[in-house]
Amino acid sequence: MTIPIRSGPYKTFHSLKRHESYLEFEGSTITIPIRARPTDNSEWLTDEVVLKAFMRLEVFPAYVNGLGTREFQFVIRDWELYGTCGLLNKLFYGHPLGHPYALDSKDPKRRGEGERLPATLTFTVSNNYDKEGDPKDEILAPARELDIRNLTSHDLRSADDSGDGGLLYGVAGNSLFWEVREAGKGKLSLLLYRRPPSDSERIPSIDPERQHDSLLARVDDLTAQPGTEFKARFDLDRYRRGSNVVKAKGNSVISPLARPRTPIEIRWRLGEKPRPGRGRIRLVSPARSLCTSDQRPEVGRPVDSADFPARITYAINYHIHINRERFVEDQAGIAIAVGAQEIPPRDVTVAFDKPHIGRVLGKYLEFGPGHCTGMHTIGEDEYQQGANICRYWRTIPLAATATATGGENWPPAYDPDFAY
Repeated sequence: MTIPIRSGPYKTFHSLKRHESYLEFEGSTITIPIRARPTDNSEWLTDEVVLKAFMRLEVFPAYVNGLGTREFQFVIRDWELYGTCGLLNKLFYGHPLGHPYALDSKDPKRRGEGERLPATLTFTVSNNYDKEGDPKDEILAPARELDIRNLTSHDLRSADDSGDGGLLYGVAGNSLFWEVREAGKGKLSLLLYRRPPSDSERIPSIDPERQHDSLLARVDDLTAQPGTEFKARFDLDRYRRGSNVVKAKGNSVISPLARPRTPIEIRWRLGEKPRPGRGRIRLVSPARSLCTSDQRPEVGRPVDSADFPARITYAINYHIHINRERFVEDQAGIAIAVGAQEIPPRDVTVAFDKPHIGRVLGKYLEFGPGHCTGMHTIGEDEYQQGANICRYWRTIPLAATATATGGENWPPAYDPDFAY
């Protein structure tokens, strides 16, 4: 039994084997002061934007560092935020409540009459993908357009890893491998692998029951037209019966021998000259975060008896959008939580500084130092719903008039049953 050195609501670092990791979904509220002005000669306007945050992170096994204290590393795989404020609405739509639009009585999914379209600020993780095997982006679109969802380190491991602990502290490879194949009658198939397939292991699309263990996602009957968008996904329940983990309330320990039930999904599009080819997708140095105990355990006590209080340093690269307009790209950010008594750090204010000064559609916008509060564990369903809302707002153009947005009945309302 863990015996804390200091009193308080202790919850030790997750107990993991060296080849395992822990998926956790967290929610929080992030507040950022902003100021803006419509033109060079305008006075600065100030406000605060409050963002709802949804995070999916992967925790690696804890270890004892050179100072004798325990720590663990983790990767923020996904981080989705959304929110708005009167200043953003006034800046882009001339009214603190946003842009008005009419009710379309023929479509019950439209919002009610009198409601307004807000200018919505969203953050999302920058994954720094690099594509090899297609140097001119003719087969597939550039790597910056690639969207891989539900990725974990176990999707990057060698398929023959037996889970014997040889991968120290959960370190895995950094590559996925893609293949585009002829599928007949002007069609293509795209397959995504954990390791480069040999000719003998390549998967015949006519025999889906012979899926190799290294396959992660696939899409068949893809129209070989330039720019065709697609989603590739692997049906785990069909092809890997009995090898999946059901995540209780969204969080679970996973290993190379027990994949999470939520399969990897890739969203991309074909290039300007789609044709058969093979190559690699490389993850360029995903940011690692760190949680370190403030003290060593007393002599005779277990190594995990002094895990808290702890200091957490969050590291992440991110993009920032206002509706569909991206105005910050691949920005590095750091945040620090001091005095954490548990994971996630409830009742601890996380301080961060994500300064940015720039223009959005010719208007000046500046961020100040912010903070994060109310961190708590959420289920995977709640995370997926929150991430879907953020992705929806990044499909909505930031336009000042109904004419510019395609009519007074625009935009389509958010549909919770649709995966954006």
